[in-house]
Amino acid sequence: GVVLLDEIRNIMFRPDLYKRMFVSKFMSMPPATIRIGDAMEEVMKTFDRTGAWNLPVVDEEDRYVGFVSKSKIFNSYRRVLRHYSED
Repeated sequence: GVVLLDEIRNIMFRPDLYKRMFVSKFMSMPPATIRIGDAMEEVMKTFDRTGAWNLPVVDEEDRYVGFVSKSKIFNSYRRVLRHYSED
């Protein structure tokens, strides 16, 4: 599962609540996962389908590897476009 900032914002700066709160209370399933071998076309379709801006990436055994960010993908794409437009 994942913990969204919006879910913990009200207790983040309340150390008095830390020992009474458990991560399981704030966890939710992500709308989708990205497989480490997925093609970028499939990744972007998953972002479009879910409306998410960040999705967890898993390996072949469904182990967490990291997160992929839609905004980072767009930034990389813009860099590539700039590079080719300069040529």
